[in-house]
Amino acid sequence: ENNCSLATTGDEDDCDQAAPMVAMADLSLTKAVSATGPVVDGTTVTFTVTLANGGPAAATQVVVGDTYTAGDSGAMPPTPGYEAVAVVSTQSGTGADVSGDWTADATTTAGRVSWTQGMAASLGSGESVVFVFTAVVVAPDGAAVPANTHANWAQVEAVAEQDPDSEENNCSLATTGDEDDCDQA
Repeated sequence: ENNCSLATTGDEDDCDQAAPMVAMADLSLTKAVSATGPVVDGTTVTFTVTLANGGPAAATQVVVGDTYTAGDSGAMPPTPGYEAVAVVSTQSGTGADVSGDWTADATTTAGRVSWTQGMAASLGSGESVVFVFTAVVVAPDGAAVPANTHANWAQVEAVAEQDPDSEENNCSLATTGDEDDCDQA
């Protein structure tokens, strides 16, 4: 008869309950920079961001963003940071046609580069993708800039699936060590 409830499902053999399965994609992100020591004004540096999916589900509708200190060599005095950003986008990865699955966008005046996964694309369990961009260092009076001086971090800003050990779009210089979907270089 109609006597099922959450309280009686264990007591009745003619009713049962089931919880929906939540798709989980365990994304991790690492970032590296080509310059390992101090750099001088005008030096071009290359940033490499690697996104990996530990699964078990494929990751869809992913957005990876990289925020950097935007510099301005035309200002008086020059504003330290990075300018003339060139997005090389997806250089390599594992999985099907990685380069055609992502769209790159560089908003250089705002100090942000992003890569957005195509709506029909997915990053499968065990797959990875590498994003690359270059930037020119702006330093006052041509001075050398010590490594890791300018704020610069990358993070997973959005993903359709749940990530079991990260929260997207919460990266800052203070949290880069706490999240595996966020890194700085």
